[in-house]
Amino acid sequence: MIAGSEHLLVLVVAMLVIYAPGALMATLLGLHRTLPWILLPAVSLVGSVVILVPLLVVMLSLGLPIAWLAGGLGAVVTLLGALLVRRAVPLRRSRRWRPRPDRLDLLLVLPPLVMVPVAYVIGEVIAHDALYHAAQALKLATLDSPTFANTLQFPDGGPHPGYFVPAWHAIIGLVAWVTKAATLEVISVLPTILVPAGVATQAGLAQVLFQSRLAGLAGGAVAAWVYVVGYAKMQPITQGSQPRQVSIDLLLPLVVALIFVVARSRAGSADRNQRHIATGALVAAVSALVVLHVSYVALMGLVVAGIMVAGAMCAGRGVAPFAAPAAVVLATCIAGVALLSPTLSTLEDFLPGADPDVVAAQPDRLDQSRGAQVDGLFRGTEEAFRLDPRWTVRGGPVPVLAIMASVLALVLARFPAAWYLLGTTAALLVATLSTHVFPLAVGAMGPAQAKRLPLVLPMAPLLTLLVLLVAAGYGLSRTPAAHRWWLVACAAIGGGLFLGTGRYMEVGRPSPEVVLPVVLGILVAGTVLLATSRLRPAWRRDADWSPVLERGIAVPGAMLVGFGVLLLGTAPVAADRIAWAVDFASERPARVLDWPRVAHPVLQEALATAAPGETLMAPPVASYRMMAVAPVYVVSSDPLSTANVPANRIEERFATVQRFYAADAPDDERFRILAETGTDLVYVDHRRHGGLLEFIERNDGSFELVAGDAGSSVHRVVRSAGPLRAQEP
Repeated sequence: MIAGSEHLLVLVVAMLVIYAPGALMATLLGLHRTLPWILLPAVSLVGSVVILVPLLVVMLSLGLPIAWLAGGLGAVVTLLGALLVRRAVPLRRSRRWRPRPDRLDLLLVLPPLVMVPVAYVIGEVIAHDALYHAAQALKLATLDSPTFANTLQFPDGGPHPGYFVPAWHAIIGLVAWVTKAATLEVISVLPTILVPAGVATQAGLAQVLFQSRLAGLAGGAVAAWVYVVGYAKMQPITQGSQPRQVSIDLLLPLVVALIFVVARSRAGSADRNQRHIATGALVAAVSALVVLHVSYVALMGLVVAGIMVAGAMCAGRGVAPFAAPAAVVLATCIAGVALLSPTLSTLEDFLPGADPDVVAAQPDRLDQSRGAQVDGLFRGTEEAFRLDPRWTVRGGPVPVLAIMASVLALVLARFPAAWYLLGTTAALLVATLSTHVFPLAVGAMGPAQAKRLPLVLPMAPLLTLLVLLVAAGYGLSRTPAAHRWWLVACAAIGGGLFLGTGRYMEVGRPSPEVVLPVVLGILVAGTVLLATSRLRPAWRRDADWSPVLERGIAVPGAMLVGFGVLLLGTAPVAADRIAWAVDFASERPARVLDWPRVAHPVLQEALATAAPGETLMAPPVASYRMMAVAPVYVVSSDPLSTANVPANRIEERFATVQRFYAADAPDDERFRILAETGTDLVYVDHRRHGGLLEFIERNDGSFELVAGDAGSSVHRVVRSAGPLRAQEP
């Protein structure tokens, strides 16, 4: 456990590692002149990943220690800093600095700043995937000669195809190595700098789509509110350190924003050099997404396809400038997946009904959970199934607000922001509600990722308010009084809908089984109507990219109406979410390493003496946790949290551990298992593993007690004479 001052050290080093290299590179390339500055944290993260990956590949290919990675990254940062200083001197003499930010620029910072203390107090929940990431980062940071093969769960296992190049794990490991903190501690405090960056990225996306800093301010405020209220247990915060959440909250919205920036530069009179820089940033962002979480390549393709289809149907030839950035995204994805295809092709995911979050704590749970229909998640048969609509709206009224706002976007179809909202929402609803499309998503992404398709809807919810305020501002400033009544009607319908949905659309209230298909039908029918009738708005180059929001009395009024509807709709859940956060924070006065769910004190004491690279024999779920505490290999791991590649032999390893811990296992079989698996440490739960404890006591010459108490103990295997003795006549 580390103190608050040491948390500050971890955060400072993490910011330097995650943002500094990319920020220097972005400044040298002039991205601050091409993109809204609020997007620079996400752009900096992308740049740092792009710089880190080649250094990491060299390190793991040659088996160099992490000190080499730190030195290489430091050298790159020094070089970039020197180039920046050299360029800055003539700029200072010529006084060609960028103007100071005005009040609105400063206001844009408020939503991300508000999330800093919130994210720090709540922090990462160390469970499930966070343990895997901590384990691999720990091996990268501690092994003398880390490679692609020896930083995994098993000494003879295979890599997780989604993290074949462990870039995010290397970042965590590098921060831990520099600060001498545990990787679990690093993960627990990283949301403090990543969650605000996510809010800033969502604000930047809103600013790009609506070409207005007011829109960016509103988008950031809504994003912060959605993060706190729009999710059960505030998932964007409690899982904010994981590559999945970084991909959803930073990389995916950045890719969408860059698509629109590149398209705008092609449609307008932007400088060709800036256009090329923006295109290069788009390639880098897609590449970073491929590296950090390749499963979301399919998700990104789904979002981009939805935008293109909606834009083509709503604006006709006006979508032409988007063809080039869409082709860039497609080509980068194909190249990245092609490079990773040797590992991706080995993945044999669980059958469609399997829920990867079900923990296989007992031997008979493995077969029951694999291929099973998990209640509340999937619906249908094993061949034709879909996501349960209740899973889509599990966050309460906020996702419903986003979905309904997409209908309002039909009246704003001339604006690219509406394409985004229409296309994203329709594509995700089709993918999750169709028994024919959803199995394809599972095949491309795996069930663990496909079930998270609705998580992309937060990209739509944060724009929900913007659609309302744009509609309001457009109507109040440009149309007669009848449109004002239309605005009032929209607000009233929205408020009534959200109050009716309640917390989770419980029984007796509007059912998602009915609401979502109806909304999807309205979206599709309305878009087709726009595409086939005279209602389709004309595309005029001189107006399409003009600012939508204008200063004046209409905009503040529209924002108040929009925020009022949002607060009204989320009132039923806000109190519960905030109360949960307060209770959760109060129950965690100390972080992580003294948390019993991660490791029993006996195991912590024993693993503190374990040498890096030793092998631990423990029950699968306990083993999964132990990897995150010490740089040890395990005989088996949680089957539903382990990459199902042939080299990992999940069922075989699971069965081996169950045979070893079986009460009636003969001594010679236990010794054979110890020899075959190369086990160095054995964990015994005295209440559950009485037979194993008797075996160790009978063969006390082969074991040495490392740590123990009345309930459990850890023993070191000191000699392998057992099998020979058992073979004697």
